[in-house]
Amino acid sequence: MFEILFRGKDQYTGEWVFGNYSGADFADGTPSQHFILERKGDRKAHSVVPETVGQYIGLRDKNLAMAFDGDVTE
Repeated sequence: MFEILFRGKDQYTGEWVFGNYSGADFADGTPSQHFILERKGDRKAHSVVPETVGQYIGLRDKNLAMAFDGDVTE
């Protein structure tokens, strides 16, 4: 079994953040805010760009980096 983990690019700093995901779109299709909630450290909530959100798929690439849904690999 693998860890349930999400990542997304912080809307303000442009840095990748990892943790739990929270957010959704409204029923009429209007986008709401999307957040990644850190699990360690300060446990901050980061507002992220919705298109960058991906879930860890339990695999690693040839460089042993975690692979996330939506990643492009060779």
